[in-house]
Amino acid sequence: MQEIDILGKDVSSLQTKIAVLEKEIEHMKQQLESRDVWLRGIGIAVIAAVLVWFGQNALDSHSAQKANSVGVSASKAK
Repeated sequence: MQEIDILGKDVSSLQTKIAVLEKEIEHMKQQLESRDVWLRGIGIAVIAAVLVWFGQNALDSHSAQKANSVGVSASKAK
């Protein structure tokens, strides 16, 4: 009878440990999901910044070309 009590306590102890491990695994999954959301957000922000930078450079380059062509035309007219 004593062996059954010991086995019952061991099983109960294992069930408790399994429950704790399941909670820890769930917590880790939530942390990974949160990290993935942050990484996606940072990636989108970086891509947006690069696109804005390229767009700004293209506009500046286009504006500089227009300014130079107007200056050349004015000097040719003289």
